[in-house]
Amino acid sequence: MKRIFSGIFLVFLLLITSLPTYAATTNIQIKVDGVVIPSDVKPEIRNNRTMVPLRVISENLGANVVWSDTEVTLTKKNMKVILNLHSNTVMKNGKTSLLDVKPYIKNKRTMVPLRFLTETFGCKVNYRNSTVSVDCEALVIDGVKVKALQEEYHMTMGGVVQQINGNAYNETIYNIFVENKGNKVEAPANYS
Repeated sequence: MKRIFSGIFLVFLLLITSLPTYAATTNIQIKVDGVVIPSDVKPEIRNNRTMVPLRVISENLGANVVWSDTEVTLTKKNMKVILNLHSNTVMKNGKTSLLDVKPYIKNKRTMVPLRFLTETFGCKVNYRNSTVSVDCEALVIDGVKVKALQEEYHMTMGGVVQQINGNAYNETIYNIFVENKGNKVEAPANYS
């Protein structure tokens, strides 16, 4: 009887310990302002934190990423963040703070906690099933909320109209226009 009980207990213990491993390898989909963010390195769970590729997510949030040896600097508007690889210490606008999980390398990509990145740049994170939604502040121009930028181009047999969604994209494009307002722009050498 003791052997049967011990065998059942061992099987039960093995089943329970294998569940967290399965949860850590599920496919997590990241959406920024409703747009799915593709990456060659999949997000993963480590120490109950969703870890994502730094450059892919940062740039989709509208931040500039600059590397110097093992230090990375992220800038967006008036926010400057300095991270060191394999260190949980972070400098945000000159103030030191700690990450729950140290950044690490996976398939030549630096992985960082998603919530840290999104909240640093003023966005909100929502988890539902295996989808993580990141919502940033909408771009407002002269009191009008911009939901998408639209581009249109004409070809021989008709035209194509596309919309660019994503608050960070819209804000970045708008800022480029504002910075270059009044500057002379040369025509492209080749339109193909």
